Amino acid sequence: PLSPAQRRLWFLHRLDPDDPAYHLPLAVRLTGTVDREALRAALGDLTDRHEVLRTVLAAPAGDPRDAGTEPVQQVLPASAHSRPELVVRQVDTADLPGALREESARPFDLTRGTPLRAALLSTAPDSHVLLLTLHHIAADGWSMGPLSRDLSVAYA
Repeated sequence: PLSPAQRRLWFLHRLDPDDPAYHLPLAVRLTGTVDREALRAALGDLTDRHEVLRTVLAAPAGDPRDAGTEPVQQVLPASAHSRPELVVRQVDTADLPGALREESARPFDLTRGTPLRAALLSTAPDSHVLLLTLHHIAADGWSMGPLSRDLSVAYA
């Protein structure tokens, strides 16, 4: 079952699933050459180790619009299918702030997808921003530190 905090966030998410108010973006500037395959593997390690990052909210039988209908957490097995896709985009430096806003505002479908997305926005061959966007139903501000450290260790 969902925790009380997750129930509140689920309720708010159902009111307006396109609202990015409960998205937690974490942008990290990377300089130098980025090994995209190593980064994908590090994201895989992160989701393999943290079940909440590969959890979907499975809807029970019945009409999802019913007030009493509440999903349950379904932890996907640690596999390539539960790992976030690393979206890679080339952007102009001047367009970077808008691209970060656009990418972090994309809606989550919590019943079909995991609460983590990753994008690598490159402004030059040696200048990148890694953007992780998490839904608040799976993370909070405090958890961003340990997650970023785990990702850094796995990438190294």
